[in-house]
Amino acid sequence: MACNIPVLSSDCFTGPREIISPGLEKEQPIEQSVVCPYGILMPLATPSHLAAWSETIQSVLGNEGLQHQLKKAGRERVLMFDKKKISLQWLSLVEQFRNATTSKSADVTSEKE
Repeated sequence: MACNIPVLSSDCFTGPREIISPGLEKEQPIEQSVVCPYGILMPLATPSHLAAWSETIQSVLGNEGLQHQLKKAGRERVLMFDKKKISLQWLSLVEQFRNATTSKSADVTSEKE
């Protein structure tokens, strides 16, 4: 994505699905390729799936429209993972947690008095 190329990724259990196709409601791992909003989710790279990988790669290479669509969507998706944006989200989460725990401490203290 960050390199401005279409992304094909295996549907392993640690992240690609969430990045390429947030909200996809298919049993994991998938058994055939799925064109998703930000790339193509592929079955796990096992000998039984090599033909699917080969066909999908050839299909993407032969379809400039799909390449353009996936490149554009990938550039948009990368921005969602920008370091500054993620840092601000973490800071906001920590602040919310701090405020919640401070509020609970104040409630407990006032109940004791």
